[in-house]
Amino acid sequence: MSLPKSFNLSEPIPSLPDGVTSTLISVRPISGSTFSASQIVEFDLGNRGWLIPDSLAIRYRQKCSSGAATAVVAGTPVFTPFVRLNTLVNGAVIDSINQYGQVAHMIINTSMGVSKKYGVAQAWGYNTPSDGNMMYLDGRLIAASQTLASIGVGGPLVGTLLSNAEKNIPLFAMGQIRLQFTIDTLANMSFTDGTITALTDMQLTDFEVTYQMVDMGAAVEKMVYDMGPQLFIKTHGWNNSSVAVSAGTSGNQTYVFNQRLASIRSAYICPNRPTGSKQVEFIDITNGNGTYQLNVGSQMFPQMPLDTLNNFGGIFVETARAAGAIYGKNSEMAISQAESVIDDNDTTASLRYYSPGKFIAGVLLSKVGPDDRDVLMSGCSTYNQPIGVNVNFGTATTNANSLNLMLDYDAVLVLDTGARQLSVRS
Repeated sequence: MSLPKSFNLSEPIPSLPDGVTSTLISVRPISGSTFSASQIVEFDLGNRGWLIPDSLAIRYRQKCSSGAATAVVAGTPVFTPFVRLNTLVNGAVIDSINQYGQVAHMIINTSMGVSKKYGVAQAWGYNTPSDGNMMYLDGRLIAASQTLASIGVGGPLVGTLLSNAEKNIPLFAMGQIRLQFTIDTLANMSFTDGTITALTDMQLTDFEVTYQMVDMGAAVEKMVYDMGPQLFIKTHGWNNSSVAVSAGTSGNQTYVFNQRLASIRSAYICPNRPTGSKQVEFIDITNGNGTYQLNVGSQMFPQMPLDTLNNFGGIFVETARAAGAIYGKNSEMAISQAESVIDDNDTTASLRYYSPGKFIAGVLLSKVGPDDRDVLMSGCSTYNQPIGVNVNFGTATTNANSLNLMLDYDAVLVLDTGARQLSVRS
């Protein structure tokens, strides 16, 4: 007879070998110390020990300048400067996230509640006032006529194939890992509404990538090499693509995205506008009078379209489902009622940096529930046909906007220990 786990007192307890060490590694850029708009910042990780994936983080000083009017760093300030994040191994790109600041902002607001955002407000660069008002949990206001006003920020490296890995990464068995951060333009980083103007400068200094490295010793490293010529680590990553939506668009429209992936776990439809918080000003482009739906070949997801006229609240239930769960400890979002209803008809003057639009329509594409997402390639495949977003515009759009489709996809890191190469199957 076998006992339930909590009653089995004979179950062996894992132990560490002698001499194991754990070190917080801090890596500086390979060249340069001060970085500004449109520049690339590069970091090389070490080749020793094991990388603890979710320990990957960034920290730096963000120095902002403003003109005669106030300025604002839009969205989630610690991530806002970065338009792209590439991961390279031995010089080959294995992971590239377009509009990284936009993706990170979406992940944060669909996986963290308001109380958790308040707890990291200082580190992530929000300027929550001293009275504890929890309304100011997006963006950071820069007073007028500032010259390189400085604040220290830091946060986790969310969304990458490395940081999402389900096993620790054996750095000693692979080639050089390099992280490349591409800094966005000042205009894209800024909130503007006609009164608040764009930043006049932003400089990043004292930039570091940090991670926990565990050295298990030579005996354990030999065990890894003896496991076989190829080792496999399950992970998941993010793919982000965008199309233009013209002013005056109406009726039924299908927007095709050529994102070819073997297993998409969840998809997030994120329309956004060129004003206000720009790429992180997620708005309803149907103006509360239309529907959204995905198609892959002849299959529709969800089966019934997401209806902004008749069942607006249900859209955010599906977003919670896509992000993890519709109820319980894995169900947290930071999307207020006021943020959810911002649409194409809202004037630029009515937008608020501390309350950007968060119309995010999530769709679960996994064949299994969140507790079984460790199953290999359990999502929807777009290898043989593209994925499309069907939008029914009951009311014509007033402005030209963008439509982003962010895909959370399964992947496998394949480590060839003989060649010291790391590749990705996705």
